[in-house]
Amino acid sequence: MALGSRILLLAATAQALKPITRRTLATAPAAIALPAGATFVERRGSPEFIERELSLPTLKRTMTLTQAFGAARGAAKDAPDAGDRTGTYGWPGGDSLAYYLARHPEIVKKKRILELGCGTGAVGIVCSWLGASKVLLTDGSPIVLETTSRNLKANRASRASLQRLRWGYDEDLTKAQPGSWDLVVAAEVAYQRETLPAFLATVSALLKEDGLALVVMTPELADNGRGLDGVEKLMRSAPGLDLV
Repeated sequence: MALGSRILLLAATAQALKPITRRTLATAPAAIALPAGATFVERRGSPEFIERELSLPTLKRTMTLTQAFGAARGAAKDAPDAGDRTGTYGWPGGDSLAYYLARHPEIVKKKRILELGCGTGAVGIVCSWLGASKVLLTDGSPIVLETTSRNLKANRASRASLQRLRWGYDEDLTKAQPGSWDLVVAAEVAYQRETLPAFLATVSALLKEDGLALVVMTPELADNGRGLDGVEKLMRSAPGLDLV
């Protein structure tokens, strides 16, 4: 366990979302507005995929991201070992964390950084651009990692690599070099409160003794729409992590 590690919870503004209620929360990916200038990508299966740009003014750079759009249905959703497909969507917390790191490059430069639930890879791409010594993007779903891989190549994130990491699986955690990471980052990982204990235990195991975790969540989506209060309470009680 990484004693002395810190975890910082940041709230994202759901600017990219239409109004979300408990009734529509289950289909939240379908409620995301189509980004301006986005184009549809020809890919098999469902949901549909789009290609969009994420501009980072402080870096004077723009990344191109492939992401899912619309609700997951049919064979793609039910495929064996598909895992959790929500990561293929471009959630607001991922964009917010990418912007935050772009404004604070000192957090990233020359650091060993691991991302949990990497999804589209936007955060890891920024970390690679900002000069991290090593970037490992992880997700529990092999299908999600296919999209991440596509985005890493498209944006020339040469310092970044990919690995499957399921929270609570010792064999996955061992491969991720626990206790060796300066910074662990994650966005939109609290849709279900039940998954948080495994997530927090994974963060604690991965970080160096003086490591830092940055976690961004959209209050309207966190904890099945109940907000961040329950999430924050769980973080405060997590062994080996100090909420700052």
